[in-house]
Amino acid sequence: MKVFFIPLLICSLVLVACGPKINDNQQKQLKKLTEQVDSITKTINAIDSAKLITMTSNFFERKEYVQNNLVDTVDKKTLFKLDDFIQLRKGMGYLATEYSSVKSETNIMSQQIEDLNHDVDKGLIEEKQFNRYIGLELENFKQLQPAAGRLIAINENMKNQYNSKVGLVDSLIAANKTKLND
Repeated sequence: MKVFFIPLLICSLVLVACGPKINDNQQKQLKKLTEQVDSITKTINAIDSAKLITMTSNFFERKEYVQNNLVDTVDKKTLFKLDDFIQLRKGMGYLATEYSSVKSETNIMSQQIEDLNHDVDKGLIEEKQFNRYIGLELENFKQLQPAAGRLIAINENMKNQYNSKVGLVDSLIAANKTKLND
């Protein structure tokens, strides 16, 4: 009987020693943060970067043309619509300059959380160490969350507004180019 008990005791001690060394509250905290970061990461990574870059690039080309090359006189209603289009510049500028850095920061944080989960699962982090690590990650998340939320909201808003306004701008540009070629 002792022959079976000693190997069983050794296996049990090894499993306990190799298991997570953080308490239940810390495990819940890590799980919640992991879910939040995963959600933001999936949303940010779902943004079609090629479409975003094309949209912002095309916007600035059209804006430049309207402001510098449009020679036709337009009625007041059309002028206001052109102005509405040009007013998209702040949002488009934000997307053009901030998208890649927010996406990069999101993916870095996702990797850090994945690494933290791995280390916890392997029992490499003690309770005291965990508090320091999770504190840093929570602070990073406090900064990432509003930046990611803003990027997501501005991207949706710009896509909708751009798509609703670009047709008029394209038709005016085409008419202007035709007039200049005549």
